[in-house]
Amino acid sequence: MAENIKIPPGVQKGADYLMEAISDGRIREGQCLASIPELAGQAGISSVTMWKALGFLRKQGIVDGMRGKPFTVAPRALRKVVDCSPKTTVPDGDNSPSYLWQRVRNRLAKDILSGVYSSADTLPSVKEMQLIYRTTFRPLKKALDALCREGMILPHKKTYAPVSLTSHRANAGIRVILLSDQEKKLWPGSLNEECIRILETECVAANVELQVIGYTETGKFFFARSDEELKPISSLKDSDAILGYLYLIILDDEWRDAILRRLVSFNKPVALLDVVGGWDLSTRSQNNYVKHFSAATSSLPGRIAARYFLETGHRTVAYISPFHRARWSQNRWDGIRETFAAAGHEHAVTPFVWNKPPEVHSVYHDDALKNCPIDKLVNFFNTWKKSVPHFYVKRMDSYFNFQLGWRILTVAEFYRQLHKLFDSALGHENISAWIVANDDVALAALEYLQMNKIDVPGKISLLSFDDTRESLRQGITSYNFNMRAVVRTMLDYVLNTRTAKRKSTYQPSEIDGVIIERMTTARLRIRG
Repeated sequence: MAENIKIPPGVQKGADYLMEAISDGRIREGQCLASIPELAGQAGISSVTMWKALGFLRKQGIVDGMRGKPFTVAPRALRKVVDCSPKTTVPDGDNSPSYLWQRVRNRLAKDILSGVYSSADTLPSVKEMQLIYRTTFRPLKKALDALCREGMILPHKKTYAPVSLTSHRANAGIRVILLSDQEKKLWPGSLNEECIRILETECVAANVELQVIGYTETGKFFFARSDEELKPISSLKDSDAILGYLYLIILDDEWRDAILRRLVSFNKPVALLDVVGGWDLSTRSQNNYVKHFSAATSSLPGRIAARYFLETGHRTVAYISPFHRARWSQNRWDGIRETFAAAGHEHAVTPFVWNKPPEVHSVYHDDALKNCPIDKLVNFFNTWKKSVPHFYVKRMDSYFNFQLGWRILTVAEFYRQLHKLFDSALGHENISAWIVANDDVALAALEYLQMNKIDVPGKISLLSFDDTRESLRQGITSYNFNMRAVVRTMLDYVLNTRTAKRKSTYQPSEIDGVIIERMTTARLRIRG
């Protein structure tokens, strides 16, 4: 390794400016550089100093130049930039401004917060980090020094180690607010259940305590891990140990505005995840610490599903949804329809929808009891209980009253009503693909098509949304909303409390999901 080269601060500043531009991709290998006066103005140094900086970089093989011709970036300059930087030193006290180091600092902080580097591990070596973050020694060192001052990392042998986020804050944590029922159970649903599971894992990795706070339809709240009585939302108190809040909008309930106002009053970061849609945050909060995230509510999933079928040759598609009163279903339909229209197939998608309330149990439970009288079964069950040990009765009581009387009958009625939509869709013989509202509808559709001896995907391709475990077991192609990335982005926003006050952002942030292709979809075969 060559000996360290000591150069004047001004020359180092000019060399750093050019090396950062090369490592950042603003100047590419083989590209001609601007004139020396122009480069000097950009770097904030004199033309003579910039000429010396170019001479220094030419000796390192980073730039090429001859008398009377412009300087150019040498071949393989990026690798030489990485190799060159650790060999250069400058006198102490040089505080020349830099922008690349701030970007490196933000990327490192994000990786630490997202669990790429945990407090149980050390960061890669400085040399490795230069390659990982495509930077040189000097901006990387500034970024590492900044993170040390902020208390996120500490020097450890020849590298650095992340500091537990709770090491300087006793019991530091975040709170997640979401709807629960009167029995203090979280509201059922694949998205919110998945969100909580991911949050629990990510908070453990970040050494942050997760406090789950449920609120009921009566406007009462409780800590999920305590036996405290239900309290009014207005009595919810903040704590210095709480870094921020995650608020999950699961249903269009009357308390969500009041809860948001309460959280805003704490002046802490609030990441709001809306899985309902149609909520205009700009009319409800002027607080700069509230950021709106969206999952499954926009037209984006519909657009991606439509592009998938366009790419696989399908030109006549059905959209089937029994939840079309919900904003998310309407947005999904808009995304599908607009994407096909933009591709020149304006009338390619036919909707088969119900404008009934989205809660399945409230729509179908009463009808299920009418269509399937269970009085005889109840009488038989009560007689049976007298002749068996209590252990069996205790287990069966819970299953019979809840599973049979609620879930099984309600789902059965739901399937019965869905068959009317499926009959209508199947009556259009030219339709080659069904896009259905979610995996529950897809399971019913798959059963229906198999019962009618319809080849899936030979005659009808089937695609749904949510990517639940059951869609995996049944081999149904489904759209995954990438909740892990959504949750990590929300956590990064809440945990990164060191940044300056944010600019208000009312437009929801949404991360692209991905279609998980399984056995129910295939490229359209030309029908002869």
